[in-house]
Amino acid sequence: MKTTRFILIASIFLFKMGPSYAQQTSGTQLLLIHEDRVMAGKNSEYQKAGEGLAKLLSESNFKDLSFTAFQLDDYTYMYVSPIQNMAQLDVSPWEKLSQQSGEDKVESAMAAFDGTYDTHRDFIAVFHPDLSYKTEKMQEEGNNYRRWMYFYYNQINQENVMNMVKEWKKLYEENDIPQGYAVYTNGFGHEGPVLVIHSWAKSAADHAQWIEKRNEMLGDKARELWGRTESLAYRIENKTGWLIPNLSYMPQE
Repeated sequence: MKTTRFILIASIFLFKMGPSYAQQTSGTQLLLIHEDRVMAGKNSEYQKAGEGLAKLLSESNFKDLSFTAFQLDDYTYMYVSPIQNMAQLDVSPWEKLSQQSGEDKVESAMAAFDGTYDTHRDFIAVFHPDLSYKTEKMQEEGNNYRRWMYFYYNQINQENVMNMVKEWKKLYEENDIPQGYAVYTNGFGHEGPVLVIHSWAKSAADHAQWIEKRNEMLGDKARELWGRTESLAYRIENKTGWLIPNLSYMPQE
């Protein structure tokens, strides 16, 4: 997200791979994710640059871009943008912003990020509404704490993993578990196959409390299902962080 040239090159690469991939995504939502690995000592400077970019977009009420920003506890920042199809990536939004707001302003906003991060990359993820549960609660005020469970598995287990996800959703529905979660899979540019379970709460303590409550409600059924679930993975990673509203941008209607 820091240089127009980088985004344009990545976008062209993804667009060229688009047609065969688009056939596999019916009923899902494609997400373009930009990731910055920020240096801890430059975190304040980076956040200030991010606020400047969000301000520029807001002042322009730029319609061709929207993203939700997250900060992970390891100082990784993720910017998540919904896209309708791969062809949408063929045109760089930053070039349009330069035309609308002025090239000097855009270049200045991007330059503010220089020296604040080690690496950055773009990749595609796929959101699965039909496998997710009560995702409307994600937007409730105060639910800014986030946890992502990365469930890596071998391709041979693809069908078993998808069936397992459906079992979890059915178990949640049958017991009317009040907390929700969102399910994602990898698209392009990320190690896979991987299933990502995204959950939220007001704080880490709140998240731990609702997991304990869920376990009480589900009891032995959850323990048995988790045992079968765990057996399908070759690696499980948990990452935690926060939604950062002041670095996010949504154009006004």
